[in-house]
Amino acid sequence: MPARQVCQNFFRDALAPLHKYRQNALLAATIVLINGASLTLTSIG
Repeated sequence: MPARQVCQNFFRDALAPLHKYRQNALLAATIVLINGASLTLTSIG
C-alpha cells in the first residue's frame, strides 16, 4: 500500500476537521519526510 494511502487511513479522524487543501499539504509534507527529507526549525524559516 502506498505511503500516502497509509497516512490518510491512519490520520483520517485527526484530519477530518481540516480543509482538504490543508490535509493535502500535511500529507505531502509527511510523504517527503518518509522519503528521507529532514525537518528542522531552521529549514522552516
